[in-house]
Amino acid sequence: LMEPQHQTRIEQAKHLFSHNMQAEISRLSALQQVNKNIRADEIELLEQQLAQGLDYLTQATLRLEAIRVIVSN
Repeated sequence: LMEPQHQTRIEQAKHLFSHNMQAEISRLSALQQVNKNIRADEIELLEQQLAQGLDYLTQATLRLEAIRVIVSN
């Protein structure tokens, strides 16, 4: 029942996460051209976090937390 919505939300989250991380990676890469204090390993760390985050989002699953029962007369 929730699977189509779940997949849609996962794809939206992956897109948003990827967009934000790529923007930060691009920003740091551009900044590195004028500021040599920006180390390559900082950019590599963000790239690793991007890959790991996308993997985690791909593995996300639904879990039922509670059921609400309403009794009406």
